[in-house]
Amino acid sequence: MAAAFHTIARLLLEAPTAELVDELRKPRTLLEWPLPTSIVTQRGLELLERSSLLEEPHHAVVRDYHELFVGPGKALAPPYESVHRSTEGLLFEDETVQVRAFYARAGLEVPRLGRDPDDHIGLECSFVAALAISALQADEAGETVARADAVDTLTDFLEAHLLAWGPDLMVLIGERAETSFYQGVSALGFGALEHVAERVCGRALHG
Repeated sequence: MAAAFHTIARLLLEAPTAELVDELRKPRTLLEWPLPTSIVTQRGLELLERSSLLEEPHHAVVRDYHELFVGPGKALAPPYESVHRSTEGLLFEDETVQVRAFYARAGLEVPRLGRDPDDHIGLECSFVAALAISALQADEAGETVARADAVDTLTDFLEAHLLAWGPDLMVLIGERAETSFYQGVSALGFGALEHVAERVCGRALHG
């Protein structure tokens, strides 16, 4: 879970390097995706393979990233929770503050606090990865209280935030992406959210 969410976070937080694009499209990497292969996850892996077969150039992937998440102009798939969930659809709304409080609950904060909205989809995915690692480390150390705290924080965060808007964003990315690469990333992202909804929250994810 941590490995999958860490990878997705990297692909959503900034435009991927040519090395990262090439690495993700290698057959070995596709075979080693760390989460169980659901229908949507398999679709994501097939799209990354298609990106490789089409030899989609790195500059096309980078352009797709910027058009989806940055601009110029209005981003096709704004990556901030507050834009999608707040009444005004603006940055740094109540959702941003609430997400920051969850980070603080786990003793974490965003790298550029106050400058980058805490509710970026990539940061929220990074938080899931961090909590999964914390739970694993506590479990290996036999620290049952710490493990329970990490799992409780993860469950609460998923229900209050990431699962409330992340799946819809992943669908939007898939619909508006020009490259097979980012269509694949959106499917893998949806599959990862599908996995944690079932594994952590005990419910199915529909979308």
